Amino acid sequence: MVFYNTICNVTKAIEVLEKLRAKKEELGVVSEWLFTNTNGELLKKKGYFDFNNELHKKYGFRVHGSYAFRRGLSARLESKGIEPSERAAILGHSVETNLRHYTFAKPDYLNRVKTALG
Repeated sequence: MVFYNTICNVTKAIEVLEKLRAKKEELGVVSEWLFTNTNGELLKKKGYFDFNNELHKKYGFRVHGSYAFRRGLSARLESKGIEPSERAAILGHSVETNLRHYTFAKPDYLNRVKTALG
């Protein structure tokens, strides 16, 4: 059940991101960053949290905070083959932070680590 809920949340997050991208394109906002103001400049921390909360409310999603949203987004990007450095850039933090806090461990990761270490 937890896995199913995670997939549903990721699917909802993707829907929101697709709507965000379309709206930004419609407004002529050009930026490599996901969370920007109308000039394409990266939002400051307060602006990001305000934006995140309003976006969730607008589409009727429960607000779980930015951590859950970012973790779901990172997982979806990872499943699409996006490299850790690219995921970190999109989410606005270091690769180390992305791997430590926003990346799901694969079920067989311990076996792969043991094999890699010999």
